[in-house]
Amino acid sequence: MIKILSVGNSFSQDAQKYLPRLCASAGQEVSCANLFIGGCSIATHWQHAQDNESAYDYEFNGVTDRKISLPDALAAEDWDIITFQQASCECGIISSYAHLKELAAFVRERCPKAKFYIQQTWAFDDHPLFGDIYLGDQKAMYGCLTAAYEMAGRMISAPVIPVGTIIQTLRKNEPFFADRRLTRDGFHLSLGYGRYAAALAWYGVMFGGDVKAVDFMPDDPEEEVLPEIIEKIKETVAEVLAAQ
Repeated sequence: MIKILSVGNSFSQDAQKYLPRLCASAGQEVSCANLFIGGCSIATHWQHAQDNESAYDYEFNGVTDRKISLPDALAAEDWDIITFQQASCECGIISSYAHLKELAAFVRERCPKAKFYIQQTWAFDDHPLFGDIYLGDQKAMYGCLTAAYEMAGRMISAPVIPVGTIIQTLRKNEPFFADRRLTRDGFHLSLGYGRYAAALAWYGVMFGGDVKAVDFMPDDPEEEVLPEIIEKIKETVAEVLAAQ
């Protein structure tokens, strides 16, 4: 059993939704925990590392277990993998990663054997701050976040899971061109296709498995998924990962 902890927010919640079942379908057992504060930034994570406040919802395999502090969460399990990411609005602002090294060092001191990864988040379709920060330009946001996450990966010597690149690549092709089927509200991933693409990317990067051979199908009752679109997602994830 591989134990994964995300020092995250709702975007790691999206990525983890199907991950345990998707991995199990490919013969890899994992358990997932997410430290959830909506919109939580690296700076806020660093603040809570120092104040030891039980500010997080501790989501274990998708179920909120209790409130917890960052130090207590790091001590809760013998974590094999720990992921980081920036708050979605700030993800393309390089200066917002100023405390990443300190946060990673804090985590490393308490979890010396864990493998670190960074989830590259994705550009918005829409968001209340989209115009203020990125001038309402999805391609500009994607370019900014790509550069910022590449820098972040180098800062803490962690592989970047290219979820943002996968989402952007899918948007260039039918059936996702010019619609919002990959996000449910303009920024969180859609309950079926978007979350599936993220989980598949995590599986492929973390375990090196053949993503095209995964037979798990997302099953959220609020979003019907079509097998032919799932196959397109698998092909795209495989192509993006092969190009890394």
